Amino acid sequence: MDNTKALLQFKGDFVLPIDRAVEIMKLLHDAETYERKWNSGRDGGSSFYTHHIYSPKESSLSFSLMTNGSYAMFKAAGNPNED
Repeated sequence: MDNTKALLQFKGDFVLPIDRAVEIMKLLHDAETYERKWNSGRDGGSSFYTHHIYSPKESSLSFSLMTNGSYAMFKAAGNPNED
């Protein structure tokens, strides 16, 4: 396989069995941070994006446990109403 990289984007919170969540944590352990930054043109210059890849300053990935009782109650509540 070549050295092509993949950019993964996650939004939201997800519920998985513990072993699968641990698997994802292990896979993302060495992931680098990608950031696209908008630079407004100054003094009549062009505006442009710069792209950056670096070691994360802190992890935005967290892991917590949910009891079966909580899971069942939250699952029964279903999708929240959009007000």
